[in-house]
Amino acid sequence: MQTANPLTKQFLLAAKYQEIDALKQLQNSCASLTKLGDFVHQLQKERAMSNIFLASKSLQFNCELKEQITVTQTTQRYFYDSLKTTFITDTSLNGHSRLYNLISHSLQSLDALPSLRYQIANQNKNQDVTIINRNILDIDFETINAECFIFNGPLYKTEHRPDFEKLMNKIHESMQKK
Repeated sequence: MQTANPLTKQFLLAAKYQEIDALKQLQNSCASLTKLGDFVHQLQKERAMSNIFLASKSLQFNCELKEQITVTQTTQRYFYDSLKTTFITDTSLNGHSRLYNLISHSLQSLDALPSLRYQIANQNKNQDVTIINRNILDIDFETINAECFIFNGPLYKTEHRPDFEKLMNKIHESMQKK
């Protein structure tokens, strides 16, 4: 019976550890995407209430909008915490500068929320919420794309899988219409 080379065993063990790390990263990214979805949902509810508030000249949804802003801010904090624990770590994603740039760009857009809320409270109409939502959805799409690359390797990246790319584009367009 032939004995296995110790180097072979070491590489097999290293490969298994790499798979475990990739699965943990996927799990964390899925949790972040769930928090992102919750935040987008609350932000969309706030946007809808803001539109009614503006259209009614502050007569409708005044109290409800204030309550919704609190809920949105809470889900935003949960989302931010999730981003920190998932992406700002020693084991963060390597080679995904596009994802990190999208997150950075979207966070800059979100910095405009307090000013936007002030404008709405004073009955000034503004379209910045649409831009903010679009930037957030770009994070969602790029994170899913990055996770497919990490977990499955470069052969499974969306440009090599037209069927997957079509599905992701449909999901992305559907979210943008909300």
